[in-house]
Amino acid sequence: MTTLPINLPECDPRARFFPREWKESYFRRHYNAVVGGYICPNCNNVFRGVVGLRQLHADHKRPMSRGGLTVWENMVLLCKQCNLAKGASLDESKLEEAYQSAD
Repeated sequence: MTTLPINLPECDPRARFFPREWKESYFRRHYNAVVGGYICPNCNNVFRGVVGLRQLHADHKRPMSRGGLTVWENMVLLCKQCNLAKGASLDESKLEEAYQSAD
């Protein structure tokens, strides 16, 4: 069902939140060396270091309210502003385009 990167803790797919270790790993794995940080796939703002990581929310690509699970493949980091603005909406075309750039 899911391919969890090595050394990350398991998580109940029905859990409401992603583990902190997953968020940190995702941040490192999607680090953009050209800009020196993580780029929010929605607004393209750059987030650097520990301060930048704290400003990001681990979000479900497919919201839990729409059947999404708390699995690695359903996680993306969004900045606080983008995540709160998105809520549980699911504009498939816009979100898929943004999330493809994050993968």
